[in-house]
Amino acid sequence: MIDNKKAAIYCRLSKDDEQNGDSISIETQKMMLTKYCADHGFEIFDVYVDDGYSGLNFNRPAFKRLIQDLEDGFFNIVITKDLSRLGRDYIQTGYYIDVFFATKRIRYIAVNDGIDTEYENNDIAPFKTGQLKNICPPFVTLVVDHFSPTYIVVILLHCLNIPNISVTLLVFQLLRSMLVIL
Repeated sequence: MIDNKKAAIYCRLSKDDEQNGDSISIETQKMMLTKYCADHGFEIFDVYVDDGYSGLNFNRPAFKRLIQDLEDGFFNIVITKDLSRLGRDYIQTGYYIDVFFATKRIRYIAVNDGIDTEYENNDIAPFKTGQLKNICPPFVTLVVDHFSPTYIVVILLHCLNIPNISVTLLVFQLLRSMLVIL
């Protein structure tokens, strides 16, 4: 059995991110995540880097190697700077976080987004079952019984056609504040 604090660090920077100034450099990501691991007592198994690859698909060499090492049981935590480093396709990213990683018992942490799948109070998952049931009880009961709150929110945002992860997080905050009022 592997140590329960063995982590894989994943860094990604596409050419578009670099030109638009949306992301920090690979070296800065590595330094930040290495420090995060040290501060939280995580042993780093490996650092996976896809420099120059788009987040719109998951056909990336280092990501594929990360998945193979995950399947081989070398680590049980995946850490990224933020969700957009894992991927910019919200449906596929939600699948990896809530379905693939969860079924493999992999903890996922997006440091800057405050996401840690070990806990239920993630910033990306503002909808609690009780809050959702007040909006549309029959539909919500069906959906909540079959999907995690994070995956539900990712699908809702995809349906709203929100193109940017930063905007997505702002919408999460807005929806969260609206649900508190309800």
